[in-house]
Amino acid sequence: MRTHFRAEQLADPSIAEAEKNLRACVHCGICTATCPTYVLLGDERDSPRGRIVMMQQMLEQDGAPSEETVTHLDRCLSCLGCRTACPSGVDYARLIDQSRAHIQQHYRRPLADRILRWTIATVLTRPTFIRLALSLANLFSPFVGLLPGRLHAMARKALPLSSPVYGGGGSPRSGETEGGIRAHPPSASLRSAPPPQAGEDKMHRIALLPGCVQQVIAPEIDEAAARLLARRGIPLEPLQGAGCCGALAHHLGRD
Repeated sequence: MRTHFRAEQLADPSIAEAEKNLRACVHCGICTATCPTYVLLGDERDSPRGRIVMMQQMLEQDGAPSEETVTHLDRCLSCLGCRTACPSGVDYARLIDQSRAHIQQHYRRPLADRILRWTIATVLTRPTFIRLALSLANLFSPFVGLLPGRLHAMARKALPLSSPVYGGGGSPRSGETEGGIRAHPPSASLRSAPPPQAGEDKMHRIALLPGCVQQVIAPEIDEAAARLLARRGIPLEPLQGAGCCGALAHHLGRD
């Protein structure tokens, strides 16, 4: 793939790295069959190949991207099925990360998008905030219809099925929402890992990062992992105080 970066642009190591990745793409299209957004939408711009073209144009122009470009790059799930399928070894993960950072720095998003992305970065990275948000969701359910677009869809996911938004006809389990989401208290079994026994082989101890969202809405996953490993005699040691892994901020282009 031919590129047209200026010499002063290539002096930037990140741009030089992007240029190398872009040149590796031969537009064979093998990646398209592995891309869920392309399979679903059938739009070349929602395929890895199409996105690579848009990323090249955006980085070469070195300015604010168009709304069209941002829309199609935002739809990328970063599943990286394309990277596995690519015969040329294009590092698509690095390209999309660089492009998201460029968008974050140069593109002025609509207010609703900025609120949504702030909510994701601020609330979903803090388990206490998630529990509070789920607890307050039903209180504010009459106002959900006033929210636009994706904010409306996101708010609905946090509402119990018994909410007036759904006609009040649902019969969920206590605290359950449209997507089956419930706020769980911190798991006592994972907060207090057993201390290592005398002579225990520490090479068989496994550390666990609790994460942000999962420990609130699906702690049973880590609990099941702890039980499974315990049957093999492998203690599970939670990393208390480890904090956020940074994945959400990273995928929002904030790093």
